[in-house]
Amino acid sequence: MKFMTALEAVKRDGNTPDQRRIIEELAVTNEFLLDMPVKEANDTTGMNHLKRTSIPKGSHRGYNQGVKSELSTTATTRDISVQVTGYSKVDEKIYREQNDPTGFRSGEDMAFVAGMGETMAEDLVYGNNEKDPRLLNGMAIRRPKLVKDKCVSMGGTGDNLTSLYLCKMGTDNVSLFYPKGASGCGVQVKDKGLVTEKDEDGGNFEAYVTYFELNYGLSVGNDKSLIRIANIDIDKTDGNKLAKKVLEMAKKLPKGEGDVVAYANSDVLNLIDMYLIDKSNIQYSPTDQYGKEVTKIRSIKLRTVDAILNTESEVTA
Repeated sequence: MKFMTALEAVKRDGNTPDQRRIIEELAVTNEFLLDMPVKEANDTTGMNHLKRTSIPKGSHRGYNQGVKSELSTTATTRDISVQVTGYSKVDEKIYREQNDPTGFRSGEDMAFVAGMGETMAEDLVYGNNEKDPRLLNGMAIRRPKLVKDKCVSMGGTGDNLTSLYLCKMGTDNVSLFYPKGASGCGVQVKDKGLVTEKDEDGGNFEAYVTYFELNYGLSVGNDKSLIRIANIDIDKTDGNKLAKKVLEMAKKLPKGEGDVVAYANSDVLNLIDMYLIDKSNIQYSPTDQYGKEVTKIRSIKLRTVDAILNTESEVTA
């Protein structure tokens, strides 16, 4: 069974060309969309998970000896979805003055959408629902402390650090979701046409307005499917050691179907490239489903997410 990303799912019947175009543009500034599967929420606007916290292991038995019965234990968790909206506005006079006004407006809209993609990426990394109920819980808040096999350190100290996130993709592992019943994987776009708008001083002007709405959530169904490699100091970290740490920690992710993807900013990926470009365990191949050249460490895809900052504070136990 193949896990379908938003880029693939939105191509199905029932989704408009505008919805497809918006998701394609979002993926330009948000590479999470290239690999993360997407699914519909199982609880209106949220995703409930029944996580197994322990499993029965059985007992050795001798002759004439009984064994005690065992039960597995579970816990329920819930991931929430959030909404990002905005209005792209093009002054009607500027619109009229263009040789290709429709193309000009479309370009302005897409620039606006690219910015929304950056907002979405920032949310998926640093969102903190406890501090701001409008946000989801991003990867950093899910891995705030050093914990064996979940959050490990590259040894950097201070406040000029960054992180790399290893994800096992799958609808029961790391994925995105959208509210139940939403079309276009949670993406909505409405052409409001020519509307009377107000400037900052309250004056009126005519503008063409497009409304955009993104509805999305981050689902981590299996707690073992997300690993943070933290405390990476760009100026001091050995790229070779970092690549080896990626390979080491990838072995801790759940087995089974689904890609393993590493997300880091361009500075971190350049570190790895500098040390491994001539090594046999790094591959450059246009093998992803979009014809996009993707760097791999063995089978692990490396994706660029510049929303991951170089100014993180040291993560401790």
